Amino acid sequence: MSLTIHATLSLIFIALLPVICFVLFLLIKVVSPMFQRIFKKYDNLNNSVQENISGIRTVKSFVREDYEINKFDAAASEV
Repeated sequence: MSLTIHATLSLIFIALLPVICFVLFLLIKVVSPMFQRIFKKYDNLNNSVQENISGIRTVKSFVREDYEINKFDAAASEV
């Protein structure tokens, strides 16, 4: 379709398509490990919050609030 509208512009796009694909491939290769590390940090933070919410009575009964606060602060500071 684009060849019938503007042939020169279509040829330029076809010529640049491998370059665009290569750049996108490099971006995915570089950024993917970064996202994996960030998601693991968010996972640790969410686990800490979930443990505190589900075991709030246990934490309060054993007077472990300061420990849990420090654990949450450590997970939050990593994020």
